[in-house]
Amino acid sequence: MSNNVTPDYLRGFILPLDVTTENIWQSQTSITQQNPTAGDPQPQQSSQMRILSSGNQSQTGDLSIVTRKAGSAGFGSRFTFKNNVTSTTVEYGRDAYNSISGFKFQTIGTLSNTYKRINAFVTSSDSLLISYQHLNLGINYLKVLKIDKSGTETTSTIYTLFSTLTTTQELQSAICELDDGSIILVQLLENDGFTNIRVHKSEDDGSTWSTVAREAFSEVLPVGTATGAGTDTYKIMKLQLAAVSGSVVLLIETEYNNTSATKRNQLFQYVSIDGAATFTKISTDTNLASNSFHAVNLKTKLGRYVVSYVSSTGLMQYMELPNPFSNIHLLRESSAYVNLLSIPDAASGTNDYMTDGDTSMLVDDAGGVYVYAYTGGSNDFIVAQYSADGEVFKYSNGTETVQQGSCFNPDDSFTNLKNLVAVHWLGRGLLISNCASTDTVDASILITYLGGYSNLNLPKTSYDAVEADWTRSGFIRNYIPIDLPSDLTGLSVIGSSSDSLSNGYLRIVNNPSNALNRQYSWNNLPTTLVNAEYVSKGIFVKSSCIAVSGGNTSTNIRGFTLEMDDASNRYKVAIYITETAVTLQDINGSSSIASISHDNTQGIEILIGMANNKVSAWYRTMGYGGLRDYTEIASNQTITALTTSAAGHTIQFGHLAYASGTLETDWNEFHVSTLSATGLQLATGFENPDDLATREFPPLGEFAYVHDGVSICATDGSSYEGEEFQIIPQYDYPINNIFYQNAPTPRIAWRSAAVSSGNVPAQEIAIKLNPDTATSIVEALPNDLIGFHFNGVNWRTGDLYYHDGANWVSLTSITNHIRSSCVVTGRSVRGAVGLTEPYFTLNELAGWTAYFHVGADQVYRKVVSNTEGIFGGTSTTQKQATIQFLTNPPQGTGTVYFIPPVFSVVVSTNGIKAAAFKISIDAQETYDNDIRIGEIIIGPVVLPGRQYGRGRTISIESGTVTTETQDGIRYSREIKPATRVFNVAWTDGIDISQLQGSDPTVDYWMASNQSGAEPIAVNNDAPDLMMGFLKYVQGSKKHFVYLPNIEISTSGAGDKRYLNRQTEQALVTLESDVTIENVVGEELSSTVGEVFRIATITMKEIK
Repeated sequence: MSNNVTPDYLRGFILPLDVTTENIWQSQTSITQQNPTAGDPQPQQSSQMRILSSGNQSQTGDLSIVTRKAGSAGFGSRFTFKNNVTSTTVEYGRDAYNSISGFKFQTIGTLSNTYKRINAFVTSSDSLLISYQHLNLGINYLKVLKIDKSGTETTSTIYTLFSTLTTTQELQSAICELDDGSIILVQLLENDGFTNIRVHKSEDDGSTWSTVAREAFSEVLPVGTATGAGTDTYKIMKLQLAAVSGSVVLLIETEYNNTSATKRNQLFQYVSIDGAATFTKISTDTNLASNSFHAVNLKTKLGRYVVSYVSSTGLMQYMELPNPFSNIHLLRESSAYVNLLSIPDAASGTNDYMTDGDTSMLVDDAGGVYVYAYTGGSNDFIVAQYSADGEVFKYSNGTETVQQGSCFNPDDSFTNLKNLVAVHWLGRGLLISNCASTDTVDASILITYLGGYSNLNLPKTSYDAVEADWTRSGFIRNYIPIDLPSDLTGLSVIGSSSDSLSNGYLRIVNNPSNALNRQYSWNNLPTTLVNAEYVSKGIFVKSSCIAVSGGNTSTNIRGFTLEMDDASNRYKVAIYITETAVTLQDINGSSSIASISHDNTQGIEILIGMANNKVSAWYRTMGYGGLRDYTEIASNQTITALTTSAAGHTIQFGHLAYASGTLETDWNEFHVSTLSATGLQLATGFENPDDLATREFPPLGEFAYVHDGVSICATDGSSYEGEEFQIIPQYDYPINNIFYQNAPTPRIAWRSAAVSSGNVPAQEIAIKLNPDTATSIVEALPNDLIGFHFNGVNWRTGDLYYHDGANWVSLTSITNHIRSSCVVTGRSVRGAVGLTEPYFTLNELAGWTAYFHVGADQVYRKVVSNTEGIFGGTSTTQKQATIQFLTNPPQGTGTVYFIPPVFSVVVSTNGIKAAAFKISIDAQETYDNDIRIGEIIIGPVVLPGRQYGRGRTISIESGTVTTETQDGIRYSREIKPATRVFNVAWTDGIDISQLQGSDPTVDYWMASNQSGAEPIAVNNDAPDLMMGFLKYVQGSKKHFVYLPNIEISTSGAGDKRYLNRQTEQALVTLESDVTIENVVGEELSSTVGEVFRIATITMKEIK
């Protein structure tokens, strides 16, 4: 019979199971990965087109680019996309930047607390930076607001101008980004009637700033506010800054205070080629006097500088600079510009001295140019013009007339947005501005969102219109709460209950003290339609509000009504909004068309279209995220007609009825589309993806922003409609790196997402034995002794689990530290009596981290080196180990936890079967503010059934190379970590007779005496085992772990063995062949069988 012949000491190897990334059980794994970037787009079918991606995609991002018009990049092919995280069927198109998609007060100013002189820039990391002058309690501050792509906001104060200083100019600034990713901010700095430029720089995406040039001009500019004949000073109107390929261009728009001068709108042009350290003036005195430049804008377009400006009171011009030194004045004199379409009263005054007027320019990621400008008249409004190529401009809304090309029209001559700054951010256009109103909020910072991605887009203006930004429908009447409706010419107020501007909203209140309704009617809608067109072209409206309290569908009604009449038939519908529901009502039919449930106290946005005898409506929760997701209320519903004789449109919103109790609403937006701006309408519904506004695939090098930080371009060939390309994130430190098949060294590690401070969130890695992760079938383990090796770690605590086919079962806990008492003096630490007092070899702890708990302080520090000795005891009776740290730990007496970067856990599994193993890492602080694993080896502990002989050798390779010069000077450099090399041999003969025959009886070894324990090795099998060992590890291909001593367990606790010292383990590869030599005996005989020696094998450590 077989006998237990277990020796007193066990030695062996952890052999790696063949598990890879495919074995990660995704549904049971919960991890983060550090520094996600946009992954390589993978075609989901055979395609000639290749898509490239850039940007920083989120941890869980998953996008699919879908071709919706066949063709090649730059030659007609167009796309939409899917956000697979939320839906694998819903697609998103992009509304053009002519329609308002959102509005909010970013900061609310007052008469004594103002936010002015706004400038804005979007960094390559997708952060929005807004610089502004903040005047509060008589002190002027120059500040920068940073909003990153996740919405996190931080504010920095760049400069403080105290009230004791006398200046004539406001704190103006401008921002750009250099090629190295650093952000430059220039500001006007006035002193004794002269101004210079001060330059500030940020190297962390606008979070912190330092002054890098106090005076960047060699010649100062005289400034002032007083005007008069011969007054040789300037009033600074605007700063514009941009950077391209190592150059920086600065434009300073001024009004010349010399009333005798012919041209008083003078533009100064500067250029820098040293990173904005100094600027050289390009404009000459002759240039300044040659042409008037008003309301100037400077941007970059696909690597070139572009400029727009008001050239005369009714005209704007656009030009591209051939190079940064191109003189704008000379280009204009040589007619190197493009005239935009007419903008009546773009400025007041004369062509030589223009005043008023407000413009801005936006260049999107694909090089499309939007120019926004106020056109004067009885009621000023912002008109948008678009050009795809910078050569031909078109009014927005698919119109040929400036009146219908508006993107913001409150229908009032006084209330408007003011000091416009346009940028492109996360797939949307933004107008960042102040405002003009009869209220006290003029010096607020407002953000008006334009277009952007949505699962429901505004329609084309006609079926035969080309697919382009300028042919998309828009809104031609707009209300936002910068003024009360009663102060607007275009709105009539019905009812006398209370309303006010409150916290950035129009607050409407009904209660017993304000018992009448309060609603607002558009009283100046366009009347240029013929009768039938009032119904055939119809209306669509977008409205957003917060149902603060109250509301029903009968007596206390919050909502709006739409009525259209062609002088024969009149149609009227209503939207009723309660705290919890939205109802679409057919007023003439006295019936409810549809009703949905929604928490309207969180804000509700509704989009509704009405034409002929049809109505459709959608809703979404109010918000400012990058994607707008609408849900259908009703689609293509027939509404009731009543006979009438008065053609027109009637649109009202607010509190339509009130009876009792409290009814309160915060109204945020109300936008109306009529005339030709309604295009193909929305009344008959919307089909996703067929009706989406597609984007053109940009050619190689011209990236288009999609979503989640991802931009794309396309190359190589054509793509057919319906083709998909999936983009999932890749990482700088992906989870794949824990497998040696992916990363040849633990130095190439997995890292979790980093935190700024505090606990790193818990991480869980589940690894299935069978890569078919759809099943959970338990398997017999390859040995009853299983090893887990962790290399390149920086954490202390966790747990190991196995899956029994139904549930996770605890295998063992992980405690990866050595806990000792300590005394800290400066950067050095010695042990103290009380806890574990280990012996450390010389420099054993170099590279370890340590967690200190000294008094109230709890910190992590990095070990630089240590001397040999006992860490503890007394210095008079024992040689003390002294440990040196990179920076000072907390001083005094306390507790230290030494955290080794390498450890192994060897577990007697006692007959269990498993489908998977899980490494669960506790939430904890670490030295690096993340969780790291360089490599994991999971597998059976293989023990040759005879111990190797005496004479084991260990050598260490330094990894240092030395170069000696001819004069004998030597230079040394460490190019790799010091590496151990192990040599072992079985010099005594091993009799394998017992293993021969067809039914041998073999003796065995045990590692545990606990219930269920199984044998873990075959006695005397070392020759055959080592031959098979080489084939399994395939020479030096596979990593394995050398364990020179494995304790035999005599208790349940002893079944879990923790090895965390360098002498207890080594991650190695096999660097030699395996040779066995016959000493004596007959081949394959079970009686006088062979006796073998095993020649020396060499193992080299992996660091």
